[in-house]
Amino acid sequence: MCEGVVLKRVQGPECSAWSQALLADVPLSSEFRLPRPLASSNGDYVVDGWIATEFIPGLSSLRHDPSTIVRVGEALSDVLTEANCGDSSVVTQRQDRWARADRYVWSEETVALSTEAAAIAANFRTRMSSDHGTPAVVHGDLSGNVFVDPLGTPVVLDFSPYIRPKRYASAIVVADNLLWHDGEPTLTRLIANDDDALARALLFRMVAEQLGPTRSQDIEIADYHRVLAALGWV
Repeated sequence: MCEGVVLKRVQGPECSAWSQALLADVPLSSEFRLPRPLASSNGDYVVDGWIATEFIPGLSSLRHDPSTIVRVGEALSDVLTEANCGDSSVVTQRQDRWARADRYVWSEETVALSTEAAAIAANFRTRMSSDHGTPAVVHGDLSGNVFVDPLGTPVVLDFSPYIRPKRYASAIVVADNLLWHDGEPTLTRLIANDDDALARALLFRMVAEQLGPTRSQDIEIADYHRVLAALGWV
């Protein structure tokens, strides 16, 4: 971090440039803040694989407040979807493991899973419906990226763009809490007990782990068995 600026190395320069330009056009909101994207002297948002954003001091995590995170995420999606986002193909063509896992969830890509993970994936598939909802621009990794500033305004960091229904992004917040933050099954009320969205969110996280660089997937699978049992999906 430089004085008043946060620098971040990015994997996909084209998608990052698209995201920064989109966020730069988001109007001020009473519901949330976004760190202001900073362009170079010649107007580029990505320079040698790096992006720069405004530093906002004094932030506290809202990780354990999924209700607020869901509300803020949906408000952000409404604003982003109304903005002129240009050619969003740079989002849908990403090749990182989270993008590949997302496409697997929506039957747009095949992925090789372990035998145990494939059985769990088949369970999740039985919970899905064909009524997906309207695609929107969403932040697909909200759980650890929504904070609150000293004045009490939520601040959204580290935008991870997807073109998917809002309820899917909200369900990822619920899935994260069930998997990793001791969340109770009653959290499904935050997504109106939407089994389709939750099944897709849990599958997304599991497949992203299966595509990860380490081979600890067999240990991580235990989290999914636990959540399946808690939801009564066994």
